Amino acid sequence: MKRLSITVVIASLLAALLIPAAAFAHSGRLDSNGGHNCSEKSKRKGLCTGYHYHRGPNATSSKPKASSSTTKKKSTTTTAAAPKPKAKPASPVTDKGVEYSSLNTTLKLDNKAAATDKKLVSVQNNTYIYVRDFAKVFNLTLDTDKSKNIILSKKGYSLKIHTSTNKIDLNGKYSGFNSVTIGGLTYLPLRFAVQSTGASISKADGETVHISSKAVKAK
Repeated sequence: MKRLSITVVIASLLAALLIPAAAFAHSGRLDSNGGHNCSEKSKRKGLCTGYHYHRGPNATSSKPKASSSTTKKKSTTTTAAAPKPKAKPASPVTDKGVEYSSLNTTLKLDNKAAATDKKLVSVQNNTYIYVRDFAKVFNLTLDTDKSKNIILSKKGYSLKIHTSTNKIDLNGKYSGFNSVTIGGLTYLPLRFAVQSTGASISKADGETVHISSKAVKAK
């Protein structure tokens, strides 16, 4: 009998604990925990999705939390490109495309400075002089013929530059030397041109070319 009474008491206590929770666990009313189930109408409206709280430490908004998706933007670090080295200026070329360089070299004739309008130039390791400067230094007459060939002359001396072929004739015969043309201007091989007049180059350093008007005597 005692055992039956104890069983009835325990059952009564369990029922007393469960009935309030079940009674208030529906939409509209709050249970002892401060929450309730979402009604079908609220679910359709998107106000909630299931059981939720309205008060207490677990209180939440009746609206369902929107799923937050954090999009991480890729950080792109743009590295400034290293400046390109400046290209070296192209070497100047003759009218036939051969590279040349201007020389800071002066002329001296019999130890006297010889003024020139154009710088001496170096083409394939040979030094050239502007034809008008050469004529001026050696007091030569400069003229052209009907074919626009250049003729340098003085008594007993004639130098003809064929402008079409660049060949140089000395006293009517091909000398074996050619001129070069730079920007339409004619240049003569310096050593050949000097020697063609009977003069000679006595000394040449990095700054000055010394010319002697006296012919070199054969030994």
